[in-house]
Amino acid sequence: MEGKEKGMGKLKFIENILKAASTLVAALVSFVKFIGMAFSMKTEQA
Repeated sequence: MEGKEKGMGKLKFIENILKAASTLVAALVSFVKFIGMAFSMKTEQA
């Protein structure tokens, strides 16, 4: 029983890491899009 509990904890931990990673990736993607938009706007003005 104890081993199963440990396994579940490990699974939960990995799940949390994956969630955090996907959130980070989403933030990075939107950040890059924002930078790209700002950059293209700057070049249009020049």
